[in-house]
Amino acid sequence: SLAPSMQPTESPSLTPSLQPSEFPSLKPSLQPSELPSLKPSMQPSELPSLKPSLQPSKSLQPSLKPSISAFPSSQPSAKPSFSLQPSRPLLTLSPPNTNSGLVGYDGIMFDIHAKSQNIHIDTFLLKIFTVSNAYNLLEPFTLTLYTAPGGYYGTSDGKVKEEWTEIASVKMSTTTTLADHILPNDTFESVLIKKDTTMGFYITIEDPQRNKKILTRPGSTLGGVDPGLENEDLHATEGLVKQWDPCLDWGATFLVPETLSPRPRRFYGDIIYTNEGLSEPTDSPSDAPSLGPSVSLVPSVSTVPSGDPSASGSPSNIPSGAPSVSRAPNMKPTESFMPSYSLVGLSTPVIADNNAVDGEDAGGSGDGVMFDMVADKSLEVYSISFGEMAGYPMNIRVYSRLGSHYDAYDDASKWDLIQSYTNYTYDVDDNDNPRRISFPPQGMGAGTTRAFYIAIVETYGEITPLLRGVISGEKYLDGTWASDDRLSIMEGVKFYGISESNPFGQGTPESGIYMHGPPGGTSFNLKGAVIRYKPRDTASPSTAPSESQVPSASQVPSLAPTVSDHPSEAPSISSKPSLGPSMGPSISFKPSEGPSEKPSLRPSLSTKPSQSPSVSANPSSMPSEMPSSQPSSIPSESPSISGQPSGEPTSIPSEPPSISMMPSFRPSISLSPSVERYTLTSSSAGNVSAAYGVMFDILPKRAVVIETFHIEFLASSVKNFDLRVYARMGGWSGQATNQGAWTEIGHIATKTNSQNLVELPYVAIEPVTVYAGQVQSFYIACQGHYFKVKQDSQGTFTDGTDMKLFTGERKFNDDTLFRSGESWYRFQGIVKYSKVSDPPSSMPSGLPSIIPSSIPTGAPSNVPSLVPSDAPSTSALPSSSTKFPSDVPSTSNAPSSIPSTAPSSAPTTSKPTSPPTTAKPTSLAPTGPLGSRVQISIPSMITIEGFDRPQTVAEANTIVSIVAPSIAQLVNADLAPGQTLRSVLIVSVNGVRVNSSFSFRRRQLESVSRQLSNHIDIEYEIQVQQICAAAGCDDAQEVANDLYAAVTTNMQKEIDGGNFVTALKETALTVLNRSLEIEISDPVFEELVVTVLALLNTPSSAPSGQPSSRPSEHPSES
Repeated sequence: SLAPSMQPTESPSLTPSLQPSEFPSLKPSLQPSELPSLKPSMQPSELPSLKPSLQPSKSLQPSLKPSISAFPSSQPSAKPSFSLQPSRPLLTLSPPNTNSGLVGYDGIMFDIHAKSQNIHIDTFLLKIFTVSNAYNLLEPFTLTLYTAPGGYYGTSDGKVKEEWTEIASVKMSTTTTLADHILPNDTFESVLIKKDTTMGFYITIEDPQRNKKILTRPGSTLGGVDPGLENEDLHATEGLVKQWDPCLDWGATFLVPETLSPRPRRFYGDIIYTNEGLSEPTDSPSDAPSLGPSVSLVPSVSTVPSGDPSASGSPSNIPSGAPSVSRAPNMKPTESFMPSYSLVGLSTPVIADNNAVDGEDAGGSGDGVMFDMVADKSLEVYSISFGEMAGYPMNIRVYSRLGSHYDAYDDASKWDLIQSYTNYTYDVDDNDNPRRISFPPQGMGAGTTRAFYIAIVETYGEITPLLRGVISGEKYLDGTWASDDRLSIMEGVKFYGISESNPFGQGTPESGIYMHGPPGGTSFNLKGAVIRYKPRDTASPSTAPSESQVPSASQVPSLAPTVSDHPSEAPSISSKPSLGPSMGPSISFKPSEGPSEKPSLRPSLSTKPSQSPSVSANPSSMPSEMPSSQPSSIPSESPSISGQPSGEPTSIPSEPPSISMMPSFRPSISLSPSVERYTLTSSSAGNVSAAYGVMFDILPKRAVVIETFHIEFLASSVKNFDLRVYARMGGWSGQATNQGAWTEIGHIATKTNSQNLVELPYVAIEPVTVYAGQVQSFYIACQGHYFKVKQDSQGTFTDGTDMKLFTGERKFNDDTLFRSGESWYRFQGIVKYSKVSDPPSSMPSGLPSIIPSSIPTGAPSNVPSLVPSDAPSTSALPSSSTKFPSDVPSTSNAPSSIPSTAPSSAPTTSKPTSPPTTAKPTSLAPTGPLGSRVQISIPSMITIEGFDRPQTVAEANTIVSIVAPSIAQLVNADLAPGQTLRSVLIVSVNGVRVNSSFSFRRRQLESVSRQLSNHIDIEYEIQVQQICAAAGCDDAQEVANDLYAAVTTNMQKEIDGGNFVTALKETALTVLNRSLEIEISDPVFEELVVTVLALLNTPSSAPSGQPSSRPSEHPSES
């Protein structure tokens, strides 16, 4: 039977029972029991027990080794112990008694650190759990103990097997599912841990069936002190847990799935040890005690320093592992340059002054938060903990950058990704802060700003990952959200709709920054968060510079500059620059935090600009983040990223246009003009009303481009607004219910709880150009919720400097956008617009300007005008870049190389240029009929790669000025006698008609560089004439077909031969003053359009389009 008898047998068994009897045997077994008895034996066994009894023996004969019992014997031994080790009281350090968070694992690694004196670890008492339904409940299992001096942890995991020493391996068994098991100390020598040193322990069950587990307690930080196993003698540390792998004969580490780092756990058992004092045991005792300490001049070989300083004149070759406990100071200063500090926590508010409910802010959520930190003193930021966070898995990215986020909130290239989490869930076992997001330390010098962006890029379909952990403020960027004497957290913003592929969003309120306004506006901030940082004060610098030719290893600069010829490899971390420049430039790739008072002899090799402008005579290759008080003598390669222009213009303008909201004082040489925006605030004295839509007319007094609107929403809580903006040329009256009469120019979906003016994004609305005296109507419609309008009278209007805005009609339903509405209501908000020139006349004037310019230009323009001048050029030379002649005759002495496309409207001079000729006419009869002509139009399209995608009308017209003359050159190259190119008309660029009333987007591209588009589609039309051979042009269709075939075939030949690409490159070089890499695809020629022009039998009242074959023999009478 596996169960023991209730009474003992009269004679002992030949083999011991697997389980102890409830009563002791009357006679001892011939072999010791494999398990300890519950009660002590009356007399000692002939052989020692494999495991000691739980209670001390009552035998009068002492054991050969001291007892490990926690209870002393009831009486002293009759004979002395044979052990060479003196008896000492056993001490026990036990963990808290708890059932919370206990989990069983095959093995656990942890450290024990001896504090004030040497200790011996005699054994451990473990709590081992057995699966209740295990079929091998009674089967013995192997428990193995390993040690590793210095600790259990390696580079990124527990130390490998080769770094451990096996000191015990014993067979054990259990009878219950949860039982205490003590590791017999007679199976291994006690482990000495010297004062101020650490020993690693690895206790593991080698059970292939994995039915036995060692219970552990929850931990939080690998290597951290275990507060439940600490007293004045020692402390244990939090360790990692293992799963036994019989194939490897070693344990595999359990990892946290989200971070792939070892799972921290704490040992749940007793540590049984003895104190050994501070002495080192000798191999044999001395004959007599020493009268005093050793005065040897040779240092001890001990790795533990003495309590008092050594009297030796020669220091140890190896430094102590811990600082000396001597009260006498060293003769030399310590090698450390920075004091040690603990982590400091800065908490953010849980309530905002503007939105409190019952003492706590209701708060909202978001997918990302972005804010600045400003350091008043030098420090390092280690982690950010959320106040509220959902418990489902999510992917998180943490970004940081030196400087503010304000000019970089949508540009990922300006940020550093410093940490990523996959399937992050917060740790409920972390009592300190379970929602902590840790990252590598981010250094901040005194007075510097560093921006942080925490982006939750994947929630697997879940919403509100931060629950109510984000609350609003009222001083975006300018206001301080939380601060202490070292660090300030500034008010920031939040993001919605971000993803793995677009961590910074797509530039809309639904996918990107939410309600981004100017400094001082609405902000969004972390509620109840904790920012953990460590101070980084520096020690006092030297009073004089080092004279060494090798730079010092100190991280603190001297008060005076070094005289070393070798610059430091890393930049100084001082918040104050050196008083004198270095002899050579820094080789660091990180710029200094502040400019030096004197410029370097050579420019910095860094690829990043300084935060403040350089005082160097040579500018950086990249612009500074702040404008200079004085302009640079040489322009930057790229425009400044400042939101304000320089106080004075540079001596040479930048090649790309400025992205500043304010124009420069001097003109840019860019082909894209600066745009200044204006506003018209529309309001009235009428009553405020709610509307789902409003129609209204504007009447400009000059040419303007309507770009966007500011709307006053009506929302006391967060509401969804689905806005659509429509436009039509002419008034809205009579078309209020006719959707076909309107063109949708914008669609914006947003969420807001604001009752203030909210600007609709520029990028979401197609700008509309309206000329003076032209009525243009707009319809702003909203589905989902309503906004503000004001009631007024018919015919009333808001009168602005450049336009009038008239009272119109409101819509008070959101199910049908074009249902009839109610009159009269006026738009309540702001119209934002820019000014443009009025459209040019369809034809040049016949006479020169009445009043010429007072001062002519010093030299002709490098780029021809996009519209011909009203008066001829006064230059003595024709323009070098013009491919087409002017429609007005030139006053130049050198004629154009190409004849005019149309006759002059007036003679070039008021008098004949020379006396009349006296030669007689060669013929007495007038010239005969010139014959009829056939004119064909060939609509065509071609795709060109290599141009920048046009952003404005000016840029589109620049492309026209390059492409049109190149096509003309292509056609003229192979025309036969009698064939004439009449015109090349560019119809559209990328589907937008060049002369359309809807202009190209006038977008400022913030700090994002323009990207080359894959292609630009050009639609154009060629008009070619040919004189008919037959009278009356009876063969017009045949002539047209032959002309179409000849022109298109020759054009295709020129394109295939590369001549068209060459012409485009040459014209672009002339117009843009830079080379382009251009490629073209096969052109598309559509069906021709034939026109037969009238027969020319009578003299013309105007000069012909072709020069005469002979000069006239009679002067002109005019």
